[in-house]
Amino acid sequence: ASFYYTGYDSDMKRGTVCYYSPEQLFNTFHITPAIDVWALGVVMFTFYTDSKPFSFNCKSDNLRAIVSLVGGNKILDLYKKYRYNSIGNLNLLDDIEQNPSNFPEKDYTTIQIKSNKEFYKRDLIEVFKRMFEPDPELRATPEELMSMDYFKKIKKLPEIYSMKNIKKKKTISQESQKPV
Repeated sequence: ASFYYTGYDSDMKRGTVCYYSPEQLFNTFHITPAIDVWALGVVMFTFYTDSKPFSFNCKSDNLRAIVSLVGGNKILDLYKKYRYNSIGNLNLLDDIEQNPSNFPEKDYTTIQIKSNKEFYKRDLIEVFKRMFEPDPELRATPEELMSMDYFKKIKKLPEIYSMKNIKKKKTISQESQKPV
């Protein structure tokens, strides 16, 4: 296994392309925890929707899929801000620059969350927006994610479903059924 250290450049890339963040697709070798946050977003999205948001093994196709989610302007701004290398003979950035209205940001509320997860949908959409922020400097950190409402609710689940609370609920329901 290879280990990478935050803030250092690496001369090689590892990982599965469909989990690559935009900065990885633009051939940067600057490693930050932001790429892990992006990959975790892909895992969570897959878990909650039963489909991968970016499922291509080709970098240019994956970048197109990312553009369809986050919008073309964000990707173009990212490309210009960091002066990334291009990812080959891709005309996508030129297309975005010439016709930005053809590449709108996806309405996250249209994402189909599995029905048993509807309780979390609004909070989860905010998490996805922060995890799929194209700019690694603006993407949520793990600490920021943990302070979001979605994760606060998740942290409470063990407490809600603990045996102590289950027994307490059972006792209360048994008492309500006693004859008066």
